[in-house]
Formats: sequence, C-alpha cells, structure tokens
Amino acid sequence: MIRIILILLLVSATSASACLHCAWNAAGTASSALTSLFVPVLNAPVSEKPVKLVKPKTAKQQYAIGYGTLFVDNKRWTKSPEVIIEDAAVNLVHADGNAYIAGMTNTQFVPIDAFVEQFLAGLRSDEQNKDVRLIEKRNVEVNGVKMTELVIHVTINDTPFMYDVLVHTGSKGMIMMMSWTHSEIFEELKADMMSAFSGLVIKK
Repeated sequence: MIRIILILLLVSATSASACLHCAWNAAGTASSALTSLFVPVLNAPVSEKPVKLVKPKTAKQQYAIGYGTLFVDNKRWTKSPEVIIEDAAVNLVHADGNAYIAGMTNTQFVPIDAFVEQFLAGLRSDEQNKDVRLIEKRNVEVNGVKMTELVIHVTINDTPFMYDVLVHTGSKGMIMMMSWTHSEIFEELKADMMSAFSGLVIKK
C-alpha cells in the first residue's frame, strides 16, 4: 500500500522535475565537446548481459517521442494535467499520483558514459540537491533495441527521491525516459515504472 501523503510529492514534484530538466540541459549543452573527449568516472555496478524488456499487451496508449513511440497502460499512466517538464515530449503521472514520467529527446549523439557523467554533474550543480548517487547502471534491451538504465538517488530540499532513467543514444540522437518518486515508495512503484519503460519502441 502506498504510504506517502500525496501533498508531499505534489509540493516536491516541481523541484524534482526542475532538477531533471537542468541535468538534461547540462548533458546536452556539453554534447559537442563530449563526443571528442571525456573521462568516465562511473563507479556503480553495470550488468554485463542486457535485461530484456518487451512491450506489455496492456500498453495501448501511444505517445510520440522523437524517433520512437511510447506505449503505456492508461490504467497505470495518464497524461499529466500539468506540464511537469516544459521541454518534454510527454509528461505522465501514475494512477495514484505518487510518481511521474517524462520523455526527452535530442538530435545530437553523445556517448552514453559521457552523457551519464554530465547528467550527474548537472544534478550536483543545483545547490538544493544533496547526496546525488548513481545507485545502478545496467544494460537493457527494450523491444530489441539496446539501451541503458540508471537508478539515481537525490535528496531535494530534505526530501529523498529516486530517479529511474532509461537512455537510448545513437545516430538519430537521444531519447531519455525519466521516472521519479519518493525513495520510500520506489520499490513499490518500480514494476509500474519498468512496465512503462518496456513500452518504448525505437524506430530502427
């Protein structure tokens, strides 16, 4: 059962989304330099064999995201009545209101390790963010396409959040799916987040 008071996340959602937007911009701004020179400093464990994700049969609601399409179960995820991240191709809210998903796109190619490093640097650059930690970095295969999943812990204004991030980078650019919720209910909502991520179909 969800234990977090809704008001807590509603108040904090704007700050959490602003952090993601700032981090995304930081990574994008540095993209031209990063393609030629970067020094990865990632210490989180990385899975060797990709975890395979397949679009659920219940995922029928479609959202265009750059060169891909996101299919979600509209009983779990619906379009947010408010714009959570202004530049996002899609903003979704979980059925219980305790978690959010945003999809971002970029036409520039950035090596994945360089992108992750700059994304984390963007999070750490905001003075309201404390204890920014990359908990896990793993390889995933979503509907036949190789991607990277990141799990990140951030404390924002004394509220601990967990971000689950799915990144695809290639010749067509980048697509990043970002989900976030309070750290105390992350494990409860993880399956629904992964179900949404499983609905991302990239045009090859």
